[in-house]
Amino acid sequence: MSLSRHCFSGSKGTMVGMPMSPKPKLFYGWWVLFAAVALQILISTFMMQSFGAFLALIKDEFTWSKTDISSAFAVQQIVGGVLGPFVGWLLLKFGSRRVIRFGIAIFALSVYLLSKISNLQGFYLVVVLIAIGSSTSGFLPLNTLIVQWFEKRRAMALALMQTGINAGGFLVPAVTWSLASNGWRFTAIAYAVIILLIGIPLTFVIKNKPEDIGLVADGLSPTEQSLKKDFANELSAQEALKTRAFWFIAFGHSSALMIVFAVMVHLVLYLTEDLGFGLAKAGSVFALLTAFTIIGQLAGGYFGDRINKRLIASLAMLGHALGLVILVYAKNYYWIIAFSVFHGLAWGFRGPIMQAMRADYFGRKSFGQIMGFSTPILTIGIATGPLIAGYLADKYANYQIGFLVLAGLAVLGSLFFVFASPPKNYN
Repeated sequence: MSLSRHCFSGSKGTMVGMPMSPKPKLFYGWWVLFAAVALQILISTFMMQSFGAFLALIKDEFTWSKTDISSAFAVQQIVGGVLGPFVGWLLLKFGSRRVIRFGIAIFALSVYLLSKISNLQGFYLVVVLIAIGSSTSGFLPLNTLIVQWFEKRRAMALALMQTGINAGGFLVPAVTWSLASNGWRFTAIAYAVIILLIGIPLTFVIKNKPEDIGLVADGLSPTEQSLKKDFANELSAQEALKTRAFWFIAFGHSSALMIVFAVMVHLVLYLTEDLGFGLAKAGSVFALLTAFTIIGQLAGGYFGDRINKRLIASLAMLGHALGLVILVYAKNYYWIIAFSVFHGLAWGFRGPIMQAMRADYFGRKSFGQIMGFSTPILTIGIATGPLIAGYLADKYANYQIGFLVLAGLAVLGSLFFVFASPPKNYN
């Protein structure tokens, strides 16, 4: 619902002319958030939750090596990291709506083309296309969109949006059923159609920013907006890059992703090979971890709007470290539950805080571009975490040393957030 046309004069937005219609009962930003959550579920179900199942069947059909298949993950991360600054520029120039719509179309096309591959070279080309589609329709554009619509309730809005990443796991049983019943080629085609039928209509709900339809962030009236404290002066990407806060947040975030992706890649192997768990029992740990991550995201959103975000992020990194130490010395399933609690809550609490801090410090206008310049640094953490754990596991014939090294790096990572003080322009 939009407001009736009006004009303003003066820095405080004094209304002249036609009076403003009553404020809508439901702020339109919540509809934008709903669309973002749905898009995140649509993308993450394939990209993070079920892509491994596709790869297992593809590997069996073509008899490719594990190195061939695992290289696809590296290619995907490298492409996403390289594209970050460019996607940020696109968001600044064209707005989230057009970029996301383009990305959904490319993503659907790439999933369809996956069903047509016949050799390894074609597979890698499709993986690159998938990375392009997901980069222009997923995490970065969706976070940029939500930042435009919320300030006072920004952490909670970002937390709700990011639950879509984990909620995609609830759809995995349907995807794996189709893979088992209909094969990976048919399932890829069906998923591509679903992406188009659901994703494209959702983009029509999206508006780039509240000002486009006569609203302001958080659904405040212009008078309320003029009286509230601004979160930050608007910095350009070039100005943000000159601040200490940009680099400390980026390296702190990268160190966190180092832990998260190391666990994501190696947890099942550790549970089955080092601790002797069955595959089903190891899978139940992922379900438990997902549940505590979602709980942490919602709690992080609530507290992130109320207390110091740097404190939350620093404590969350210590939670990652403690979780890894518990994992190393685990003697039974109860220890694994304790690991899931600490690691899941730490991951959830910290997740929405990363983007909320950037938006608080640097403003809304150039958020996408600023986040885009952070992406290559984040990719370093995503790539090196699994490599550190895997290399040390091969060298010492178990995961204990690798996980302890990562726990130490998590403690050091907490210091990045301790010293990520606001830039001088912060009000």
